[in-house]
Amino acid sequence: GANRRLMYRSGNNDVILEADSGDFYRQDIANSTHQFYTGNNERLRITSAGYFKLGSTDGGAWHTIRLNTTTNNAIKDVLNIHSSVDSATAAAGFGVRLNFYGEQLNGNEYIYGGIAGLLSSTGSNYGDLAFYTNNNGTNTERLRITSAGKVNIGGDYTSTTSTLRVIGDSNAGSQTYLEKNSGSTNNTYNSVLTLSSRSTGSAAANYGPAIGFQHAFGASNYAGCLIASQSNSDANTADLVFYPRNYGYTERLRITAAGQTRLDIASNGNVTEPLRISNSGTNNGTNVSMLFYNGNGSSTGMGALIFANIGGRSEDGEVKEVIDCIS
Repeated sequence: GANRRLMYRSGNNDVILEADSGDFYRQDIANSTHQFYTGNNERLRITSAGYFKLGSTDGGAWHTIRLNTTTNNAIKDVLNIHSSVDSATAAAGFGVRLNFYGEQLNGNEYIYGGIAGLLSSTGSNYGDLAFYTNNNGTNTERLRITSAGKVNIGGDYTSTTSTLRVIGDSNAGSQTYLEKNSGSTNNTYNSVLTLSSRSTGSAAANYGPAIGFQHAFGASNYAGCLIASQSNSDANTADLVFYPRNYGYTERLRITAAGQTRLDIASNGNVTEPLRISNSGTNNGTNVSMLFYNGNGSSTGMGALIFANIGGRSEDGEVKEVIDCIS
């Protein structure tokens, strides 16, 4: 037909293969590019350097996929990577992965890592996002964001119980490490981590975030102690509260906003030494002192308690001497 033709245009130094009006292939001989058009608009180009340009005519030394849109306040889908199962039904863990390869030290090309979308164990219409790195030739999952937005790092990737779960390995020195640079400031605290607890209720006493400890042996987990920051009726003040674990949580020590320390003995009466102050020295005359200071930071005239290890007594380890006022 009149619109299906192959022609060489000497003036443009190109070759045109036209399938229909406005839909054609053009080889730019002078610039050694291959261009594909629909509706008289260029849609795809392969440059002389072999770069693939879809929806773009940029001259960058990279492959480009571009989608123009008039939407300016929302995410626009640019590329879908799809995988399907033949003669079977997809199950949890099925998905599609985008891998990154490149040359390595021996000149060969190996995988660096990848990003995968997986069918979630939650069910159909739910998906997880997983991140992989190459570990001695094995593309290994390192981080997963579940369909509910839970983040699991280092293992237990399908867990949906914690907002953020970080599992370290057993290598010596392996730990979770957080650091914030303070510049040249070196004479005050530098806030590195903030733990927040938010209630939809009005401000009230004894509310606040807590840090819980857990002891795990094999597949068994055991609750440990707990440290909490709990507000007072004035929400601009808070106490630091310690809860040892004894088949449950009971407050044992509180440092109030005013600086008062409250120590509570166990109610079962089995604790005979609610406060123990120790000195590692064992020689005769080794003392442990408690000094009392005034508001100016001076102990003059305020008094002290001195616990002395005096030789020749059978009850070593008990209080030996009390001196209740020094100047």
